[in-house]
Amino acid sequence: MENTNVSNEEKFTKLEITPKPSVRVYHTPNAGRDYYTLSYYDEEGRRQRRLFPDQQSAEAEAEKLAKKFEKRELPGLMVNGRERLIYERALEAVRPTGLSLDMLVIDAVTARTILKGVSLTEAARFHVEHTASVISKLVAEVVEELVNDRTKNGRSPAYIRDLRTRLGNFAEAFKCPISSVGTTDIEAYLDGTGAQGHYRKNIRDAIGTLFNFARKRGYVPKDHDGVAAISKPNLIPREVRVFTPDEFEKLLNSVPARLVPVLAIGGFTAIRTAEIERLDWSRINLREGYIEILARTAKKKVRRLPPISPNLKQWLKPFQKEAGPVSPFARLGNQWNKFADRVGVQWSKNVLRDSGISYRVAYTGDINLVALESGNSVDIIKSNYLKCVTKAAAKKWFAIRPPKNWTPTLVQEPDPANGS
Repeated sequence: MENTNVSNEEKFTKLEITPKPSVRVYHTPNAGRDYYTLSYYDEEGRRQRRLFPDQQSAEAEAEKLAKKFEKRELPGLMVNGRERLIYERALEAVRPTGLSLDMLVIDAVTARTILKGVSLTEAARFHVEHTASVISKLVAEVVEELVNDRTKNGRSPAYIRDLRTRLGNFAEAFKCPISSVGTTDIEAYLDGTGAQGHYRKNIRDAIGTLFNFARKRGYVPKDHDGVAAISKPNLIPREVRVFTPDEFEKLLNSVPARLVPVLAIGGFTAIRTAEIERLDWSRINLREGYIEILARTAKKKVRRLPPISPNLKQWLKPFQKEAGPVSPFARLGNQWNKFADRVGVQWSKNVLRDSGISYRVAYTGDINLVALESGNSVDIIKSNYLKCVTKAAAKKWFAIRPPKNWTPTLVQEPDPANGS
């Protein structure tokens, strides 16, 4: 008599299955470099993974393993009733993915472990909502777009050079879509540079600018943290070195006449060298006693009016023009070093601006005023420039004037175009 307690699902005849071990190759980039992982199960049912530097070698090894598995005699499994139906349904469901059943199950179990109870469907929906609209762009492509955008919007050549250098190195380390670079990847990159203090901060800030730009253009999800979750480095106030009044007077009296205006402006107004390089004579008002730094040429993009001290006016008056570049060189740094060495005065980066701010703070006693004039922050002036020089030294600094009956002779100077 037929057993009426047996369900329809259990009436299927027995199905003999010979399992075929799955061999899978998948892309596993790490730290901006491409790697490929070969995954398979050995004779004892243990999952094995092998890492390859390129896809071709990984797939070649996968093919060898697949052929080896095909020749291997494996015991059949007897599946009947409900188990057969489950198996056939599973095979039908997995077929569109192109994956083998065992690999799909393993991925699912691994994903559920990572998600800690959140269903795969819920996680998939969240992923689609946050990444479906993301446009795939390589890091290098986004860097180039950012550089072009900042160039078009009038950022200084020095800023563009720094941006291109710092982010060029970042793009070289991550040859992948920018959306696949996470905060932990960025932090690992920063650690790998070995950068500390201000240097690390500058790199971090450049990467932050890149990810803010990418977020606005839809190249990364809108909730991508970028560098926000990466701690800012502790910054130790740098050592500030200033010229003595005697050293600066010696320099002013020794450099070629064409460099006197830019040297005097830097020392007596603390205008940044890059701002002096972009300064035009039409922005120097000797009659009313100020220099206009336009927002588009200022580092902080804020217009300001540093005052012209009485002694600076005397240094500038013989050179005054209606218009034209104040600096005879596009890059002044090399000129400072060259002529300082000739007269035995030590030059260092930022020494001109550091001197100007330090003596101006000591002379006026007004930190807020000097912060406004120099385009710096009150906190930076307090930490770096306060009490660097005495009031007496500051009075001597702003008393440096040209020699009596001084008449600079520009016609005897070599042509700047020749690089002299």
